[in-house]
Amino acid sequence: MANLDQLTVVAAWWGAITGSATLLFEFFKYIRGGPRLSVKVLPGMRLAGDFSHEFGSGCGWEDWPLIRIDAVNQGNSPTTVKLVAIHFFRSRIHKLLGKPIGREFCQALPIGPPLPILLAPGEEWVGMFRHDELMELEKFKIARHIYFTVEDNQSEKPRYVKLRQPNET
Repeated sequence: MANLDQLTVVAAWWGAITGSATLLFEFFKYIRGGPRLSVKVLPGMRLAGDFSHEFGSGCGWEDWPLIRIDAVNQGNSPTTVKLVAIHFFRSRIHKLLGKPIGREFCQALPIGPPLPILLAPGEEWVGMFRHDELMELEKFKIARHIYFTVEDNQSEKPRYVKLRQPNET
């Protein structure tokens, strides 16, 4: 009889441990579920090659410094990338407080698909923006911290990615 009681206790503990582990696993799956945008900002890009068949000859795009933005949906459900904006901050404290000098809506060049765009899990959107036009903005000259934001329809807050100059690490 004592062996049967010990076996029952071991089975009860085993059930409690595996049940709790399963509950934790399901909780983490729920928290990590949905879309997750991974965003990269790559400044200092230039077009290489002949794009005259797409944009017409003599468009001058190959001379423009460009900023490339890659947004990848690494989650398990689709999302729609709605817009890309740029935020200018005087300091990191202003960034933490959410008080930018200004915000600008960014219109991507017609190199890739236009926004808004639906991204299924694993899909990527690439947008190109003129770096020289941004540098001419007065806010660009004042701000010490410049962030691109990518907004999608599933997230409450936009994804901030710092613009690092090509010579910055």
